[in-house]
Amino acid sequence: MKIIYVHHAERNISSNHYDKNLRQLEDIIERGISEAKILSERLRNPNIATIVTSPYLRCKHTADVINEYHNISIIEDERLNEMNVGEEWKSLLTRNMNAIDDIVKAY
Repeated sequence: MKIIYVHHAERNISSNHYDKNLRQLEDIIERGISEAKILSERLRNPNIATIVTSPYLRCKHTADVINEYHNISIIEDERLNEMNVGEEWKSLLTRNMNAIDDIVKAY
């Protein structure tokens, strides 16, 4: 089994729009969409079981673009979100590693 970690595609970093939970709302830009399409083509592999993404808009959109060639399930997992306001690094790392451990166990 392989796990391929992909960060979201390029986004507009000049705006800082947040939702009520202080999650950034920026979407990926056209260049990011193009880059995600190139990556999707390079990842053409019938053995990809699923895509797991953070619920952030830019991450979900990147996953959707990558999934254009695969048509597989996309699972959202908040444990893959960026650091929460007031969260310590150790908590972030533990949260992320727990998500990865669960992905490994499932697939």
